Amino acid sequence: MASRYLLVSMLLFSLSAAAWAKEDTSSLSEECVLLSGTFAILLQVMIGVGALLSLVYKRYVVEKEPRRPFEIWAMDVTKQVIQSVFVHFSNIGLAIIISDVALTDDKDHDECALYFMSFTLDTFVGIAIIWVVLQGSSSLAETYDIAPLKQHGYYGEPPQVDWYVMQLGVFIFATLLSKSILGSLMYMFSGVLDRLGDWLFYPIHADPEAELTLVMVVCPFFMSIIQYWIVDTFLMDKSVSSRHAYSFLDDDKSIISDLSSDSWRRRSTQQGFFRPI
Repeated sequence: MASRYLLVSMLLFSLSAAAWAKEDTSSLSEECVLLSGTFAILLQVMIGVGALLSLVYKRYVVEKEPRRPFEIWAMDVTKQVIQSVFVHFSNIGLAIIISDVALTDDKDHDECALYFMSFTLDTFVGIAIIWVVLQGSSSLAETYDIAPLKQHGYYGEPPQVDWYVMQLGVFIFATLLSKSILGSLMYMFSGVLDRLGDWLFYPIHADPEAELTLVMVVCPFFMSIIQYWIVDTFLMDKSVSSRHAYSFLDDDKSIISDLSSDSWRRRSTQQGFFRPI
């Protein structure tokens, strides 16, 4: 029953965002532009909240027992939150740069179409690049005995902030590398992508607010869910033994109290979970 309420809430959320996008048309030009007013910022926040709700649904409805303890799940999710903010503004900046710099003719270019293609590449190509980098970092960690990076999603026993920070750094580096590769390709083939965008959005090209709704609400909403779910599967520690190692954690116990003492470091060192780096 709870899962039905969550799905309905997510659907209503998407429809209400689309309605907001449709109502605010005062700042839109004849071409669809991304930075079109205050409502665009609200839409971006709402899309992020909707994607996070999908991870809540995944945790409590889709994932089988034993689930990750809440603290571990939250650490995994915050990696994606930080990364998605970086990716979102990178896509906006990339679309504007290509539209204003790479495409030098006199015609107005469709920023929304370029944003859509950048977002699509992130979903279906960028994730693969990130996965390769994370797997490579784990292999290097095994070779050079760097304990925090051997298994992404495992943060020691008890969970250690420095392990989390190191894994987050590798994840952001992988994202930066992915955006650099895809952004360079988009810049090189900007002319082709511009024509492709005109063809894709030709049916609604005369209605910029409808195009903005599709590009900034509908497509990102569902593609963000796809991204979050796929990335969550390889950011989490899927080994059952590690979940049992976290069994001392419960949802009512704060991780901060554990980190405030030195006992966890002594216990982790004795059990071989922590190696100074």
